[in-house]
Amino acid sequence: MKIERVVVSVLAGLMTGSCGMMAQTPVNKNLLQVETLMSTYHFDEAAELLQKEIKTAQRKKQSTATMEATLADARKREEMLLGTEKVVFIDSVVVDRENFLSAFRLSKETGRIGKLGALFPKMQWGRQNPDATGYVNELGDKAYFAAPDNKGEMKLFTSDCLGNTWATPEPLSGIGDSDSSEGYPFVMADGVTLYYAAQGPESIGGYDIFVTRYNPDTHAFVRSENIGMPFNSPANDYLYVVDETANIGWFVSDRNQPANKVCVYTFIPNESRDVYNLDTDGEEKVRRAARIAAIAETQRDKSAVSAARQRLSQIKQRDEEEDNSYLRFVIDDRTVYTRLSQFRKPVARRLASQWLQAEEQRQQLEQLLSEARLQYGRKHDPRMKSQIFQWEKEVEDMAAKADQLAKEMRKAELQ
Repeated sequence: MKIERVVVSVLAGLMTGSCGMMAQTPVNKNLLQVETLMSTYHFDEAAELLQKEIKTAQRKKQSTATMEATLADARKREEMLLGTEKVVFIDSVVVDRENFLSAFRLSKETGRIGKLGALFPKMQWGRQNPDATGYVNELGDKAYFAAPDNKGEMKLFTSDCLGNTWATPEPLSGIGDSDSSEGYPFVMADGVTLYYAAQGPESIGGYDIFVTRYNPDTHAFVRSENIGMPFNSPANDYLYVVDETANIGWFVSDRNQPANKVCVYTFIPNESRDVYNLDTDGEEKVRRAARIAAIAETQRDKSAVSAARQRLSQIKQRDEEEDNSYLRFVIDDRTVYTRLSQFRKPVARRLASQWLQAEEQRQQLEQLLSEARLQYGRKHDPRMKSQIFQWEKEVEDMAAKADQLAKEMRKAELQ
């Protein structure tokens, strides 16, 4: 739960009577100050104020449960603040929550991250949890993802691919708390280091990022550790990924974001953990670094930042080249174009552009159709069935239109 909500509940308890009517008690300025202190990471000062308010409430025989919970959060966050890691951030981008995976550009050696519905459209776990985030290793023979356990709590599962068949998923052994909700897994290239997000007693906000390692001797993961600040915050933080080939890292957070938006941060992974020191670095600097107040303030080594941006640019260029490799304009049995600029005839180039647009529209509609079929398989909504039939007819019409444009394109280019 976010600290802002805790403080609001504290204030609400002091401002309302037993019947929900506004009481005459004035707003407690100290508790308002607590909210400000917590939002700026002055957790120690917030704790001092809360302790005073708790003693005052005890003398008045008032309930202190909510304030004591807030005090425990402040102390936990202050302890984490003292271990804030020095991280160089390259960039950040705000995207729609449902589309944040599009901001990740990974080397093939890193594996694949995607929604289960796209990664495993034929598997039961892919159909049941299509929007959950899953990870598949580079070899494509091991997957990790979140799914409800027998109590309905989201937990991490894994499955191995033997031949062309995925085995029945098994829960990951040795991690998590019985009260935690888990998701967003990623495994490093060593095959044993697992990062994931969990919301539970060890979190300081909503979801926090944790790390654990697989012990082959016990066939279980060791006790997970919260990776701390600046990666974790009183908001939701999740999907920590490191591309070791490119030496680039990503993680997602909804800190300081409006509803349905998240920020994807890009950073340079450290070879070893190096933390700030409040005495030598200064308290305010550490607090700003912990909450990622300004990316530019973390960019101490400009050459390292420049090199990292160059690596990101190379990944983007590679992706574009791979995307273009799938662009094929078949002219005849001996001629295939992969770029519009290769067309000699302006009319043929215009028709090729129209064909490309028609194909993109058809593929987008087919994606919607595929998702609708998955939803219909779960809900069997008659209205959805009608929509599916309509989209199937539109896909057929689009395919016919694309075929006609392809014929005209080839004819125009060969004349």
